[in-house]
Amino acid sequence: MNDYKKKFLEQKGQVAVIVTILIVCLLGAVALVIDVGSLYQKRGFFQNVADASALAGVQELPENRDAAVLAAVDYAARNNVELFITAVIIPLKI
Repeated sequence: MNDYKKKFLEQKGQVAVIVTILIVCLLGAVALVIDVGSLYQKRGFFQNVADASALAGVQELPENRDAAVLAAVDYAARNNVELFITAVIIPLKI
């Protein structure tokens, strides 16, 4: 029993290794949280642009479908989002 206790007490530097590993894991978790937060922020921005474009386009309906598409594309462009006219689909019947 005495040899085991002596061997256990002679081992030094274990805490430094464990703390280093934990710090690396913590930094990885922080980086993941920042990336996911950025992803949700961009998703919210693009959803807001899509909503604004749809509301701008719907004001021109049902009289002028082409003006509705152009209004939607214009509002997307005002928010620095490139939207092509072919990407805007207006169903014939609602």
